[in-house]
Amino acid sequence: MNFEPFDMFNKRLNLSKDESDSSYFIELLLKGEFLTKIIATVVVSSIINDKERTKYKYEYRLVRGNGIGEWSNIVDEILINHHQKLIKDFAINEAKQLNQKTSSNEWQYEAVKYLKEVAKTLNIELGSLTKKVNLRRWFSDFAQIRNKTRGHGSQKASDLGKAIPRKINRFDL
Repeated sequence: MNFEPFDMFNKRLNLSKDESDSSYFIELLLKGEFLTKIIATVVVSSIINDKERTKYKYEYRLVRGNGIGEWSNIVDEILINHHQKLIKDFAINEAKQLNQKTSSNEWQYEAVKYLKEVAKTLNIELGSLTKKVNLRRWFSDFAQIRNKTRGHGSQKASDLGKAIPRKINRFDL
């Protein structure tokens, strides 16, 4: 399945590889932000309209959110608190996939593990990696890395280049 915005990002990523490792890292962060925002938007749009206007509250927070951490928090809140009650039937399976605990032989676990390796390279403290993790954790870990590198932190360009996971091509973000 082709999604034109992802195809466009892949072109940008390929161009940035030729420029420098730090440029490539920044483009990977931008693609991660984009992915986080797409997933958060889909998760919020899958909420049914209820009397408490839950969907509107999350839409409002997305629009007014001041950072990628807010988008990640919204994904967490919906999937933890409203998973069974308010998610439309067609999106239940997708919500379960984000919440399902996976082990080390599955791509979801590997994605979280590679973020952990990136954080370690950049001396960013993330929670410990347990035997089973859910993909939902990727979004909160990503927000921390993004904020410590591009948002509120300052990293050397050489460190950013070293932080690019060796097996980045394994994941088609």
